[in-house]
Parts: sequence; C-alpha cells; structure tokens
Amino acid sequence: MSHSVGMIKAFPPLPLAIVLVTIGMPSSGCLTQPSSELEALGVIVAPYLDLDAELAALDVLDASSAASFTLKGSCGEVGGTITISNSRTGTLSTTCGSNQKWSLPIDLSSYPDGSFEFSITHSRASGARTSQPVTTPRYYKITALPTAPTPARSASAVNPSSGNTFILQWEPGVDSAGQPLMSYEYSVYPQAGGTAYQEWTSVGSETEAEISIPTAEQSGGGTFIVKIRGTDQASQTTPEQTVSVTIDTTLPTNTSSITPAGSSSYSLNQSPTFSWNPSHLADNVGVERVEYRLVVHSSNTTIIDWSSHDRTVGSKLLTGLSLSSGTTYRFEIRVVDLAGNRSSETSATWTALTLSPTLAFTSVPSSGNVNSNLSVTVSLQDGNGNVITTANQSVQLTAFTDSGCTVSASGTYSGDSVTSSSGVATFGSFQSNTAQSIYLKASSAGYSVACSSTAITLNASVLGQANFHLVADTGVSTGAGNVVTTWTSKTTSVQAGVTLTAAAGSTISFNSSSSIFNSQPAVVMSGVGVISNSALSGICSSSGFTRIIVFSNAEGGQSNKVFYDVGGASMQNYSSSLNLYTQPGNYLVASGFFTLLPNNTATLLTQVINTAAASNADKVFIRRNGTRLTTGTVGSPYSCNTSSTGINVGSIHPYHTPSGSVAEIAQFNRPLTSSELQSVESELGAKYGITIAP
Repeated sequence: MSHSVGMIKAFPPLPLAIVLVTIGMPSSGCLTQPSSELEALGVIVAPYLDLDAELAALDVLDASSAASFTLKGSCGEVGGTITISNSRTGTLSTTCGSNQKWSLPIDLSSYPDGSFEFSITHSRASGARTSQPVTTPRYYKITALPTAPTPARSASAVNPSSGNTFILQWEPGVDSAGQPLMSYEYSVYPQAGGTAYQEWTSVGSETEAEISIPTAEQSGGGTFIVKIRGTDQASQTTPEQTVSVTIDTTLPTNTSSITPAGSSSYSLNQSPTFSWNPSHLADNVGVERVEYRLVVHSSNTTIIDWSSHDRTVGSKLLTGLSLSSGTTYRFEIRVVDLAGNRSSETSATWTALTLSPTLAFTSVPSSGNVNSNLSVTVSLQDGNGNVITTANQSVQLTAFTDSGCTVSASGTYSGDSVTSSSGVATFGSFQSNTAQSIYLKASSAGYSVACSSTAITLNASVLGQANFHLVADTGVSTGAGNVVTTWTSKTTSVQAGVTLTAAAGSTISFNSSSSIFNSQPAVVMSGVGVISNSALSGICSSSGFTRIIVFSNAEGGQSNKVFYDVGGASMQNYSSSLNLYTQPGNYLVASGFFTLLPNNTATLLTQVINTAAASNADKVFIRRNGTRLTTGTVGSPYSCNTSSTGINVGSIHPYHTPSGSVAEIAQFNRPLTSSELQSVESELGAKYGITIAP
C-alpha cells in the first residue's frame, strides 16, 4: 500500500522548509509507517491518532464504569508515545502497540464525583513530531444521589378565588457532578395520605409546574400535599420534597404607619426615604413580600407603579425622582401573603420641597475681642426656611474679610467646628487671635453655604492696653548661667521700658520652656524681683487699678507675698478676712498664700480695685483662674500715690527668699470690666494651659 504524494514530489526539497503531512487511515483500514520517500524529501509526518467510537459517545460514569474506565483508540506509529492529560488525574502515558492500537485503564473510583475531560496526543518514537491533540467528551462521574429541588416559600399557600390552579416553583437540584437535573415530576395527595389526587407527572427540565387545586379542597379551606422529585443523568432519583399547601383566603395585616407622614414640614428631597416597622406585618400563614408605589396625591397619577420589596426590610429609598416643589405626593405600601392575598394600603403623604437645603445665620455678634469666646448660631433649613432636625451634622465656620466671603481672613481660629443634633449649630467658644473685621461662612455637607450679612469687629487684645506688661517670652536679658539681668516690659505697653531686676541677695534665672506653663518661657524667682518707681507713673488712678500675674509657687517656697507696693503710699486702707490688703502696703496675696497658689501649678491671679463700684463686694476683690475668691473693703480716703519706692515681686523684703516662677505680669491704671477680665483671662488661660472658669 502506498499514499499518493505526487504533488509533493513535483517540487525539490527546499532548505529550511517544513512540510507537515498526517498519515491517514487508508481505505483498507490498515495504518502504514511513515513513508521513507516523504522523509527523504524533508517532510515531517505527524502520526495518526483517534478515540474509539464508544468512548466518543460516552458521557455518564456510574460507580462501576468509573472503576473500570479505560481510554483507547487507534494510533499511527508503533512504539510512539500516547500522552493523556487531565487537571484532576494529571498526565499519564502509554505506547502505541504493534497492532497500532492504544489503551490506558484509569481507575476513577477514588476521585470525587465531577467532570473529567482528557486531552490526548501521539508523538513519534523519535519525538520529532506530535499529533494534533484529540479531546474527549466531558465525562461526568455520578455515583452519589442528586440533591433534591427546594420548593419556593410561596408554595405553602394558595387562594382558589384567583383560579383553580396555581404555580409551584422550586430551586433546581443538581447531581453529584454539579450538573442540573435532567427532569422533574410532581404528585398531589390529601393531607392525611391515601389515594393520590394526581399521580406522578413529569414537567421535563422545567423548574415550575401549574398544578390544579383538588376539587375536594377548593371550598373546604383545608390543606393538601404536593410532592416533587428530580432525576439526574445517571437515572438516579432525588429524595421526595413535600410541600403542605394551605387554602388561604385571609388578608394579611399591614403596618399602621409610615414615617414621614402627613405634614408638609418634612423637607424630603428628590431621594426620600420611608420607613415602617416590619414586625407589624402579619399573616395567618406567612408574609411573602411588601409592595410599594408612589402617586400624586390629588390625581392618583402614578410616579412609581407597584413594585416588590423585601418583607424583612422596614425602609425604602426612592431615587431618580423628578418631583415638583409644592406638590403633595403619596407613598403607599401593602402586604402580599404566600397565597397572593393583598392587604389594604397604608400611606404617607408629604409636600415636596425640592429647593436645596441651606444654612442660615440666626445669631452673629457685631463685635468682640480677640482670643475671647464669640457666640454664633447657625440653623439647618429646608428651601422654605423650616429647621431640619438632623442628627450629628457637622458645621464648619470660616472667616473672610469681605461680605461676599471670597477673601480669606488672616489669623488662626478655634471652636470653628461643631456637630448639630437638633438642626441648630451653636458655636459657644469660637475665637480669633487677630484684630480685624470678619464675615463668617458656614458650610456643611449636603447644604448650601451661608455668608453672614453682619461683620464682626474683633478688637485688639485687652492685654495690649496694659500700662506695663512683662512677658517672659520677650524682653528678658540674661548673663552667665542664664541669670536674668533685666526683664523689660513689651514695647506695646502704655509705659514701655518698665524693668524688673533682682534685688540685692536675690537671683532670678530664665527657663525657656517650662512644663508648668504649657511649655512657655518663665522667670524663676529665687529671691525678690524689684520694679523701680522711676517708670511707674500712671499705674493707678482715682478709680482704681487692675493687676494680673501668672505665677507658680514652688514646693517649700517661703514667700507669702506675690506683689507688694513698697513704701506704703500707693494703695492704702484695704482689709479682708484673708489679709489680702493690709497696712502699710498693698499685698496681692498675704496670709492664705499657699491656699491661693498650689505648688508647681500655673495659677492666674487677678486683683481689682474699683472705687466707683456700687457695693463694697465689687470695690475690692481677687480672682483665681477666673473665679472670685474673696472680697475686701476700701478704706477712706483712697489715694493713688505713684511716688512709692517701687514694687517688689515675690515678697516685702529679700530675706523672705521666695521660690516660684512668673510667666507674665500686667497692670492697668483702671478697673477692667467683666468682659475685659474674661477676655484677658481667656487669652492667658489658653496660652498657659490654665482652665478658666466661664
């Protein structure tokens, strides 16, 4: 036997050319070895390969056939390699026999049920060429019983009034290889058993059946049984699934209310949410679903037609609406039970307010002081000006210098963000550190911003009006060992150049960062500091004065005076139960010093003399951290004598050797008002980490 290759012989062999020929099955049914004539021409021949017809038609393997499974077929080159691969069994091989047949037993009994698809190739003994792969059909090993179909929940009740048939649906079962079942069938029986109303009836591969309600059950309101089962590719039948079907004509119970309801004050935008209590939905057999719709209240024009909703979820968000502002709409829900019975509707009506929600300033002060609390109130409103009660809505203030809120104001701000839980955002501790006029803009996610129509004039710091003002973060000169040589008041003081130096026998040193004073600088007293009288003209007046000091007593300190006007002529004739003001001089703190100044703690002391006050209680008092501690009395006559020999800071005399630290001293030649005191104390409290009483 030979194969015609005349056309190939007609051309001489070409260098580097490869001609592929597959030796086919001759008409005699015998396979030949590769032609030497072809090889002489440089032709590479791929060996013939096929799969037995019975394997090509096989698709399902039961337990027996899986254990004895054998792949086999014909091959073109004796001694060539047959390679068989599969993702589950891996790669296997056998040899083309002398009869040009091949076979390979593969025991699949140990593998789980599932599918097997093999790829088979045949290579020449020399390895020079491999055949095109032959792919087997997908074989399904099915030995375990298939899973049964699962009846739908709605199958447990029917209502004959809607017709004498009903649709029973089920989730499909699968065989042990994960494939759909081939067919399903059902039967109908009385609840008590006995003769079937309907024997087993096949519906093919459908997953539902239209079932007639037995005549005997249609008017009795009773219960009957439906059984369903399926069959897999291996002709195995699933366990029967039984459904108890109740004749149900009772309407389900709907919820009694929907929120929001019945008021035009609700500001519902284009995506309103409605809610109800799903636990209020009830039925004698079972609730299947909720249905909802949206209509125009006056005309019943449908906006959203009846749509299904999960019975267990008690809210519905409507999106993609195009509502008309001022038009009243009605949202309705109804309950559908397992038999298809529908409850009466429960509804909520509301008038759409589609204008964008916005912010509005309801309280803005016209003026205030820097570093002092400003009270600002913002309300969250709908398009008609109604306050929207929104929980946990964050509102932010930003400052601008123009009424259009386009040019940002300088300075730093605190207390500029609050969370509203009632539709009103109250800023009670809003502060700025820069003297200027500002407009405020309020912003919040989902709301249009608002710009205040009223400017707030922020006055300069009250501390800037002090007659002298010693601050440890400026004006301190030091020598060897960080010893303070002079401490000079700020140039912004009314009386600039007031200096404090150490008295004879005393030492004052500088601490650039004191943990006591919120990491601010401080002057450490180991003795007495003296402020000379040469620059003290005008530190008091006939109306009185205000003196402020930020001080910390040290453990074991012996000082019982923080301030003392030497010479006894500056302020005279004061007395109190704490001996705060005694002859011959004016003591800021005398006996009771350790009560007023706890050790190693920053304390702000304020002394006020106000001779014009209506009551003695307001003529002489001292405040610690914003709280009034005691009241004295002003003697008569009161005099303001600026020719005294100076002021000692720490004690009457150097030999008292006080121990403590001073961060700041300020004196005004007038009594400060209550708001000014609050401004100064708030500013100093924030700077030094001192909690100031409101």
